[in-house]
Amino acid sequence: MKIIRNLILIIALITSLQNVFAENLQIGKIEFSDEFDISRDLLLSIAELKTGEDYTEQKIQKAVQHLKNTTVFNPVTAETQKDKDTNKIDVLFKMEKKWTLIPYIMVGSGGGSSYYAIGLFDSNFLNNLYTTNIIYKMENNEPNLSLTFINKYTLNLPLLTGISAQIENKKEIYYNPNNQINGYLSYQQNIFNIYEKWQFNDYFQLGGGILFQNYHSINADLNSSELSINQQNNIIAPNNFETFALQIRLSLGVINYDDLAEDGILLSSVLNTTANLYQGNNNGDDFTDIKNILIGFYKIDSLKNSYFAFRLGNLMTTSNNNYRKYFIGGLDIIRGFNYSQFFGKYVIFSNSEFRYTVWENNYIGLQLVPFFDAGTITNDINDILTQKLVSSYGFGIRLPLKKVNKIAIRLDYAETISPFHTNGLSFGLLQFF
Repeated sequence: MKIIRNLILIIALITSLQNVFAENLQIGKIEFSDEFDISRDLLLSIAELKTGEDYTEQKIQKAVQHLKNTTVFNPVTAETQKDKDTNKIDVLFKMEKKWTLIPYIMVGSGGGSSYYAIGLFDSNFLNNLYTTNIIYKMENNEPNLSLTFINKYTLNLPLLTGISAQIENKKEIYYNPNNQINGYLSYQQNIFNIYEKWQFNDYFQLGGGILFQNYHSINADLNSSELSINQQNNIIAPNNFETFALQIRLSLGVINYDDLAEDGILLSSVLNTTANLYQGNNNGDDFTDIKNILIGFYKIDSLKNSYFAFRLGNLMTTSNNNYRKYFIGGLDIIRGFNYSQFFGKYVIFSNSEFRYTVWENNYIGLQLVPFFDAGTITNDINDILTQKLVSSYGFGIRLPLKKVNKIAIRLDYAETISPFHTNGLSFGLLQFF
């Protein structure tokens, strides 16, 4: 026991001497390797570093990851050097900015519609890391316009501000369980959404906003044959209406970016509700919509820039209006089916991919992507787990551009499994999720 007591005293003495003679290192100068048009104050705000604060290696690593997570800079590294006179650590971030202003053209068809679109995407608008996206699309010979603006660092604070507006002419086709056309719906929708989210820490964001929606010109684009099919199948056209809804937004988790790979988990939830403001009003629609999306990425260290990707979604609405019902086919959720193949008020779906990078150079990568999609949809929440599974599998190719922010040319081929067999190609300029 005496030996043990002496050992404890010796360890305590060594620890106290280390504390006495330990240097209290602080962060000195903070520099960035290249002359960016982006303001230095904004970069410091993103890195969450200040001159004079205590230095730790963990703070530097965290700052590097924050700069990577803008997705605008790649690669990002940090070099440190001790100033002997001031006992401070100077930090130099070496990073290269990607090309962020991207004009694009898209064409496509499916689900009874065809379109072509031109757009302009910028993830460094006005050199302040604002994200803007402007799309003009002709669909079924009708014009559509969409505008999006996001500022993730409002006033150099951890505050995200988002604004979006859409003017869209929609035409939807309804199918029966035998994959036969059952009816049609066309309308114009005008949507405006403004919201803000405060980032309390790396893993928790909470905020809200206002959502305005206006629906009109009901079935104005249907021909006599399509109207006749609606009449035969007792498809009743909904009324024109407009609504204002309150919005709550929640984000839990974080996705970390590193070159072509992603790692982490993130839950995003959006709730829209009119809070019974339009009860009994024929010109409005009382509703509550909930959208929960969980995405996860797992990077495989032994395979450079390769990772598993997973998405789980839950969508629901209290409205019986066909405008607000969800679709789970097409390019967005379950590949291989027509866009409006299945629709309803309650949805559960999942997507799984393995993004295997087989080749890359300094400018582009090649990823081979096997995938599996599945989901179920119904108008009665009590039946959500007993409905037939809608599922597909397939294989895709991705061409991520390493010097161009966000762009990953995508081509997917899907074979459906249930409830019937078909197949389809889908194309995009971004990863599927």
